Amino acid sequence: MTVEEMKRKILSDRELILTNTFKEREFQYKEIPGMATVIVGARRIGKTSFMKQHASMLIREGLPPEKICYLSFFTSADLDFPFSLIEDAYYGIYPEYQQDSSVWFFLDEVQGIKNWGGGVAHLMEAHPCHVVITGSSAKMLSTDIADELRGRSIPFRFHPLSFHEFLYFNGVPHERREVYSDSERNIISKEFEKYMRRSSYPQLYNNDDEGLKKLILNTYFDLTFSRDLIERYDISRSAMLRYLMRRTIKNSGSPYTIRRLVNTLSSAGYPTSIALVSTYIEMMCDSCFLTEISIWGTEKEKERNPRKLYTIDHQMGVLFREFSTSTGIILEHIVLETIKRYSGFKINYYRSREDLETDFVLSDEDGTVYHLIQVTDDYENAEERELRGLLTAMKELKVTRGLIVTGTEIEKQINTENGTVYILPAWKFALNAPLILK
Repeated sequence: MTVEEMKRKILSDRELILTNTFKEREFQYKEIPGMATVIVGARRIGKTSFMKQHASMLIREGLPPEKICYLSFFTSADLDFPFSLIEDAYYGIYPEYQQDSSVWFFLDEVQGIKNWGGGVAHLMEAHPCHVVITGSSAKMLSTDIADELRGRSIPFRFHPLSFHEFLYFNGVPHERREVYSDSERNIISKEFEKYMRRSSYPQLYNNDDEGLKKLILNTYFDLTFSRDLIERYDISRSAMLRYLMRRTIKNSGSPYTIRRLVNTLSSAGYPTSIALVSTYIEMMCDSCFLTEISIWGTEKEKERNPRKLYTIDHQMGVLFREFSTSTGIILEHIVLETIKRYSGFKINYYRSREDLETDFVLSDEDGTVYHLIQVTDDYENAEERELRGLLTAMKELKVTRGLIVTGTEIEKQINTENGTVYILPAWKFALNAPLILK
């Protein structure tokens, strides 16, 4: 790509924010002067729309459109150039803005450009501009990227549609509070059933066509597989990786060990090693497509016990399952993504000395546990088991409050000698998590 071609792209891509309307997302970030804002998340969850929405808002508030440089990079052909070309092209069009502090650069899916970190750092050193970056890689949050940007970046994680956003997108009036009328509960709980059935991907928020949903989810799977794994890492054993990726999705939410995956792959005709499978799992998590949850405990205990993998979206998590899907695993995915969105806690699962499991343990960096959460689709028929597991964890971890999130409308409080257990419908947890997880 030449400078002239980049100039044309700058002018063409700007039209994308001038000709579109966008539904507002719940996501917020605080810009720090002199720091690049890095927005990271999986593909197709709305980062691009949010960036366009932000740029469009600046224009509505009075910023001249020419002071916005919005660029999206989605194909390999777009990425065959040095990052400095962006700087040269924009300030070549607008030399009078060289030291204008009201200029904004919105760079979408920038992680594929070689040496992008150094390019952004130079851009901000040479010009007093604002820079917002999106990418589909968790490694854009890591210390090596912070070092590449010379300590001049602030990371924020972007998530798929929350239940709150789902209601807003579908025009359902609602607010977060402790008590709802019977009619409000009825309306919101029915909408939650739709949320479970549809997806948290923005493109599917109003879709009830099962065939179309599966087609779109398969497309997103292929996009992540080809762009975030095969192309980025130049992987040659693509058939084995595809089989592994499908296998982890098919069993998302279930315990796994690397050795068991190695044996499964070998049985399917893909002889491999523990090191390679570990690397592939890390790559899938790095793409933000999967989240890995380890057992709560010491590092040795984490290494010794199985881990769990969850997909970014609750319907993606059941895409490749061959039989009828229990709503329990869907609820588990929704609860996990809700926790990730609304809390900064570390997330683990717990197994008691009696071998009873608690789905999610939320703790701080020092290991202090703040929340224990159990998830079940049918509390009435599993009350004894769920309560026993949670109360045992509360006793062993010295926590006086526990929460059971259910697929029913049961809502009550149980006081025991180990502490208080709150039973809450899943729709209410998903909607009011910012209040619950304080």
